[in-house]
Amino acid sequence: MTVASEQPLRPWRRHLLWVGIFVAVTLLGFWGACLLDGPVHKALHNWNHQQKVFTLRREALCRAVGGPSVWIVVVVMMILIDTRGVGKRGLKALIKERGCRGPMVILATVLGLCLSIAGKLLIRRMRPPREGLWEGAYMWRPWGDKTFDAGGLGLPSEEAAVAFAGMFLLCRMYPRATPVFLALAAACAFARVFSRVHFVSDVWAAAALGWATAWLVWNLLPSW
Repeated sequence: MTVASEQPLRPWRRHLLWVGIFVAVTLLGFWGACLLDGPVHKALHNWNHQQKVFTLRREALCRAVGGPSVWIVVVVMMILIDTRGVGKRGLKALIKERGCRGPMVILATVLGLCLSIAGKLLIRRMRPPREGLWEGAYMWRPWGDKTFDAGGLGLPSEEAAVAFAGMFLLCRMYPRATPVFLALAAACAFARVFSRVHFVSDVWAAAALGWATAWLVWNLLPSW
């Protein structure tokens, strides 16, 4: 009597399994982040003003990781590196050998930005108050009020979504530098929470969105 060998999971089933795990971890983490929103906001509200002023420059530097200027520089550097020797070998041969890492980073960051704005317009949860103590109840903007204006909305954080989307994709490209990339993205998220313009749950949702964006770009564009 022969025993049937175990069959490996088909690719679509394996992807479906990972999607389920990702959704479960995201929702569980979001619930925990919501529990931290109140204590963290209260602690930052009580922060000494002089200490806050002292860290404003560091806060702006960390926030820059989620801005366009940093990613434009990163992408230009990657394109210059990847096209080295194009005159001798031709662009098509270089793309086949090295890939198009710069355009992939552009796509990931722009997609992360667009998805975060769309998420804000759909969820419509307001940012925490910068002046005064948050009373513990989330504020929601009605659909009839500034329907297509994301200003003042906080879930998810745009800057953190861009930072995590780009950094998670760089982790795929350069896995040995993963701790550095994740630290930079986390610094951007910390700056947004520290400046009291976002809740902890805002940046957690942005991190999950960034990971999903990087995963999609990396797996749906294998020929790049």
